[in-house]
Amino acid sequence: MRPATPLLLACWFLFAVAATVDGSPADFDIQGHRGCRGLAPENTMAAFDKAIELGVTTIELDVVMTRDGVFAVHHDLRLNNKLCSSPDGEPRRRQPLAELDFSDISNLDCGGRRASKFPEQVLSPGERIPRLEEVLDLATEAPYPVRLSIEIKQAVGAMPKPVEELVEQFVDLVQERGLEKRTIVQSAWGTVLVEVQKQEPDLGRSLVVKAASAKLWVENGTATIVSRKHVHLSRSEVERLQKKGVLVIPWTANKPQAIQKMMDWGVDGIITDYPDRALAILNEHDP
Repeated sequence: MRPATPLLLACWFLFAVAATVDGSPADFDIQGHRGCRGLAPENTMAAFDKAIELGVTTIELDVVMTRDGVFAVHHDLRLNNKLCSSPDGEPRRRQPLAELDFSDISNLDCGGRRASKFPEQVLSPGERIPRLEEVLDLATEAPYPVRLSIEIKQAVGAMPKPVEELVEQFVDLVQERGLEKRTIVQSAWGTVLVEVQKQEPDLGRSLVVKAASAKLWVENGTATIVSRKHVHLSRSEVERLQKKGVLVIPWTANKPQAIQKMMDWGVDGIITDYPDRALAILNEHDP
């Protein structure tokens, strides 16, 4: 991580003061999507370092459990061979991570290929797929209390462990580092969030939805956050969910006009590949 400038240190201090005791977002939660995918290779330590350098409130990431029970920081349930390659350049099959040990993927280069839709992305050749523990340790060592929003990827009938054991292992890792009140668990599966609520109520619980209704999980108190794709969200839904005490943090708004629109609607935060853009807009409103 680059040395902190006086300006960044001042920003980090303000974030630390603004953070609430229960770990809920402060005035506005800017989440760096997969670290900051628009600026650095997704879900790599380079992206997470960059997100902290920018001063995001929350680092957003994904984890998939490998066959040998390791939480690998990777978005897809199958190895993304468009982004990750063997050191010798040999192509890799898109195998399910649940059928691979972590050692099978630990030497892959996931920082040397630029995603075509992110021309501003600065490559970082040699970046590996991190273990979840590496990101948790990064958060504990960060110069301000950065938060984490971690999506647990799950496929019915294709996971190395039952959901109860998977969540137990996740919770243990978070608790070992005292990050319960600074961590949100995301899932498209309400059953995962139910188990999280049972095992560690201090963890935030974000239901990731597209166009489907979130009513059940909101009404029964399972979800503390609803994260819907911003183009499927309406202002009336934002207001309705917030009246029920649920935070609304949409994904993935990247264009300045989309970010501004979500802010105008009064959402509680935003997930973006370009947290630098969101931070600039936020600073214009609150200099």
